[in-house]
Amino acid sequence: MKEHDEDVITNAVSGSAVRRTRSQAEPDWSVTESLILVNEVAAVEADCSVALSSYQQWNIIAENCAALDVPRSLPQCRRKWRALLNDYDGARGERRALPPGFEREVFEAVERVVRAREERGLVDPESDDEEDGNDEHDATVEIGSKRKRQRSKSRHQVQKPKKFHEQRPDDSHEEGPEDDDNSEDEYLKDFLESRPKLKGTAERPPKHLVMPPKSLGEVELNENYHQIERPKPIGTERITISREENEETLSLKLQELAVEIEAIASESAADYKGGGSQNLEDSYDFTRGQGDKLIVSLGNFFNTLKCLCDTPQECK
Repeated sequence: MKEHDEDVITNAVSGSAVRRTRSQAEPDWSVTESLILVNEVAAVEADCSVALSSYQQWNIIAENCAALDVPRSLPQCRRKWRALLNDYDGARGERRALPPGFEREVFEAVERVVRAREERGLVDPESDDEEDGNDEHDATVEIGSKRKRQRSKSRHQVQKPKKFHEQRPDDSHEEGPEDDDNSEDEYLKDFLESRPKLKGTAERPPKHLVMPPKSLGEVELNENYHQIERPKPIGTERITISREENEETLSLKLQELAVEIEAIASESAADYKGGGSQNLEDSYDFTRGQGDKLIVSLGNFFNTLKCLCDTPQECK
């Protein structure tokens, strides 16, 4: 039993070791792929070194490499670039020779990137403090730290007023009853001073009650408010006066119509006596016209007489 358990443990340990080495295995980079990576690093740093962050720049570099048939992830591109920089530093340092697998073309391309950084006064964005094992979590750490900072600032700003409000009741409790009496006296003084102002503003009549003096009835002023009475309705005296006036106008109209009828009749008779038999057609036409006028006048006389006999409502 013990031997069997030891075999299982050794197999499990060896299996985990195999899985770990496979996950950490780096893909092989050809010379062409390395040159594409270095050229993309140079292009992105020349265009976006100031405007974009390191993570955004490497995201663009990985996408451009994938578009140029170099399918590598962002962490793989960064690790390869660091390896190339280490080889370049070693070639320029004590060794003074290219390491195996580090071609001259790649060395010259990396040297151009380093010189361009020195001319722009830029420091290597890949700091030594970052560890190789945390490359895949750079974006989340950077964004998470910013969010934590923003949340801590917002909480700090929100909690300040709470402390201020919490301290105010303590200060008020520490004050003696004399301060409370003084505050009450000051409040009463302010209230009494502001009272006449409020009364003066309240005594002003509202705008919708302001009416011209002709349409207002009798107005009685009370101590607290203005009371506006409506005009009194028309009584029976007004109705009797209007009836008498109507009867007078109708009687005058009847007199005028009677005078008009008499004038028409007398004029037609005089013309008939003086007309003779010389121009009978003209006299006939004149007589017809006068007859038409007489008919109209008699009709008006009849209607006026009827209105005078009927009630005023029917006359209307």
